[in-house]
Amino acid sequence: MTEPLEISDEVRAYLAPKDLEGLARARHHTSLNCFVCEGPIRPGSSDRPTVSLFSDPIERVLVAKVAHADCAPSQVEVMDLPREVIAGLAPGSISYIPAVMHLPDPIAAIFWEQNLSVTVRGADGTPFYPYLEHYRALGFLRGEEAPGLAGWKFEFEGDDLLLYREEGRMEEFNGAVEKAPAKWFDAMERTGGCLAMVGVGLGVDRLDLGLLERAWAEDRVAAAMINASPPPDHRAST
Repeated sequence: MTEPLEISDEVRAYLAPKDLEGLARARHHTSLNCFVCEGPIRPGSSDRPTVSLFSDPIERVLVAKVAHADCAPSQVEVMDLPREVIAGLAPGSISYIPAVMHLPDPIAAIFWEQNLSVTVRGADGTPFYPYLEHYRALGFLRGEEAPGLAGWKFEFEGDDLLLYREEGRMEEFNGAVEKAPAKWFDAMERTGGCLAMVGVGLGVDRLDLGLLERAWAEDRVAAAMINASPPPDHRAST
């Protein structure tokens, strides 16, 4: 099957598979503008537009822009993020934080985001986050109504927590057993599940609750309730 976008190897080197799938979804469902001629690129059109990457050093994200194939090739246009931001960051690498939420009863939750997020803007200026939209397409919902997803499960493997769906592994939370507070394990054991919350600009690497609340208010979080295997006997200290 022909891909709906022309994406060069240079651009692919910065993108995770979930970013690529989310970009394809944007092409099918979102009206976009060519960043060169500003002409429309509409869903369902026969165009196979190119994707170029720019960087936003203030927000510290990658910005994917599309163009008609006759207007611009697929390339990395500008990459002026601080070197320490992109150094050593594999595409799709994540930061996360396990937490206990009271809704009102305590439940185990895990928040995560890409270390280097990718954003696209629709023709109306609305931001579209390919990584986040990938999860939304699989059943994660906006807002507070987190569905229970069949065929998904959290599994412990040594000190790590792994997220699986029927098709295979989705995410790996390295060192989660050591990182999580004891009450997190207690809540998971009591409910048999964990609230999975994926987003953009959450600030989980800095424990910034203000950023997390802002992301929630700006609809940059999607959530689902996932069954979990019994937690290990080991407990991290509170």
